[in-house]
Formats: sequence, C-alpha cells, structure tokens
Amino acid sequence: MKNNLNLSALAILLVAAGAFYLAGCASGPSGPVDDATLKQRVDSYLLHADNLTDVESSPQPIRVRVVDGVVHLTGVVNSQTEKVHAEQDVNMVGGVKSIVNNLLVNDAMKMGN
Repeated sequence: MKNNLNLSALAILLVAAGAFYLAGCASGPSGPVDDATLKQRVDSYLLHADNLTDVESSPQPIRVRVVDGVVHLTGVVNSQTEKVHAEQDVNMVGGVKSIVNNLLVNDAMKMGN
C-alpha cells in the first residue's frame, strides 16, 4: 500500500512538472512567441518604460515591427541615451530574437545639449 502511494505521488509530481514545463514553453519569457503577440509585448513595454520620454506624445513615436521574432524600431527619440535605453528595454521582452534599431535622435535636442 505504501509503495502504491509513493508511486501515485511520484506520478502526480511528474505530471505537474510536465505541465509547468509545457506552459513555460508556450508563454514563458524564452518560449516561442508569434510576431503579433511579441509586437504587443514590445509596444506595452516601451509605453511603460521609465527611461524613455512619453512615447505616445512624441511627434514621431517609436514604431515597432516584428518579423520572425526580429524587432525593428523606427521613429525619433530625444537623445542617444534614449535610443540605447529603448533597445535595452526591448531586449528584456521575452521572445525577442534580435533588434534592428533604426531610431533617429531628434536634431533639435542634440543642438540644445
């Protein structure tokens, strides 16, 4: 009887571990993610990033395009630091394979510095 209980407990533990593993692969930070979902994640991350100026109110906000897990950034930021921060922020989003950072630095801001 004790052996049957141990086997049952082991079986339940293995099934639970397998379920957690599979769930992590589908939606975890390193699991495969479709481009549309990845775009939504990146857009949301950039929108709430503390180290970027207000992304939505910018004259040319950061635009995100995702192709096969590669994130393409375009638009205008206020400084080289913001350009670097945007790329670092996107790199934190699970599922990003690589980043093509085509952000431009606002010339008016460069002259003021």
